[in-house]
Amino acid sequence: MTQIRPISDLKDHLKEVERMAGRAPVFLTDDIGNTYVLMTNTEYKKLAGAKSSDATRERVAKLRQMGWSNDEIARSLRTTEDEVALLINEMPKARQ
Repeated sequence: MTQIRPISDLKDHLKEVERMAGRAPVFLTDDIGNTYVLMTNTEYKKLAGAKSSDATRERVAKLRQMGWSNDEIARSLRTTEDEVALLINEMPKARQ
């Protein structure tokens, strides 16, 4: 079940929020209307993997073969170097 909590709970009730995030994403809100999501790394990787299309992975593989750096690839794809690293780590070893 989705939980919505004030962001102050990170300070006031951290252990409880951590336990809840272990079961399902927790939405944290602040006083000015921003919303943040706290989830496990496993859940995040599932979401990041779902965003990564086969075409994007193929493009990253080709650019790596051409000698492009992760930074150059990230700028080309308008993403972050961390996302590029995740894509590279998801690729079968023969493609890298």
